[in-house]
Amino acid sequence: MKAVFFIILCLAVFTGCGDGAVTSPSNQSSEYYPLQIGNEWRYIETRNYNYDTVGIYKISVVSKEEINGKIYFKLSDSAKYAEKTRGERYERIEDEKLYYYKNGYSKEVLDIDFVNRDNSVGSFYGSLDKVEYPIGTFYNVKQINWLQVDYSSFNEYAPGIGLISSTSNGVRRELVYAKISDKIYQ
Repeated sequence: MKAVFFIILCLAVFTGCGDGAVTSPSNQSSEYYPLQIGNEWRYIETRNYNYDTVGIYKISVVSKEEINGKIYFKLSDSAKYAEKTRGERYERIEDEKLYYYKNGYSKEVLDIDFVNRDNSVGSFYGSLDKVEYPIGTFYNVKQINWLQVDYSSFNEYAPGIGLISSTSNGVRRELVYAKISDKIYQ
């Protein structure tokens, strides 16, 4: 009887110790990045070194479009980088990954992997049970980062809301308003 118990224990240990990627439940990407026409987010942007307010920018999901046989959500983005407005871009989620396409690009770009750790794109690196901001308290927040030689960004995504904060290149963006479906956060 001891031998049978020992064999079962060994099988349980060896089959449970795989080297595959750690994954979470499969519908999380759309939960943490809700792409739906009419959704809108506004962020206050401040400089990290002196906390001066740079401004407020807005991202809106305005329509759906088919590009190269795939359905994308068209986003209007008023954020400025290097004094240029980001403007319009197209995003879609498939297999726990966020892809974007921008006019002038020859193909789509993988931007975020919400499940696996992959340093070549924005990838999952941790989660927080609870985060508090002036707009509200958020639970089960995913942390996504990009670490490149010349660029780093640390973002926090809340389920049902999307991006709630972002810090990159000396600038911090924090959510001050969101309209997700019929619910308003402010």
